[in-house]
Amino acid sequence: MNSDLHEVVLQWFEYASQDLKAAQEIAKADYLHPRIACFLAQQSVEKSIKAILTLNEVEFKKTHDLEQLVLETPDKVRLFLDNLDISWLTGWAVTGRYPGDWPEATRLEAKRAIQIAVEVYDHIKHFCLQENDKL
Repeated sequence: MNSDLHEVVLQWFEYASQDLKAAQEIAKADYLHPRIACFLAQQSVEKSIKAILTLNEVEFKKTHDLEQLVLETPDKVRLFLDNLDISWLTGWAVTGRYPGDWPEATRLEAKRAIQIAVEVYDHIKHFCLQENDKL
């Protein structure tokens, strides 16, 4: 893998990690709304998927649609992701950020979104490390 591609993949993972950490912190704060944690969890999943697509040199559209992005992932990753409720997270990327368009998030939903994001991030990072020991 060329060094430029390597750097971009690492950036995707760093951004995904930071979004996940922020979601976890927000979910703990009673004075912050859980919808923000749901949004950041979705963003972490999106960036994790875009990391593996970048690693595999798959061009992808600029989209928040996780189901569309998952279709482009390697088979082993897609099989894992298909067992998670990824499509539910997509709604938090856009509609869930504006009043009246989406039901208000609950603390339980924030916890669920973060759990999905942790599973996706960990699985994809592990898969990428197995496939490319230079990460």
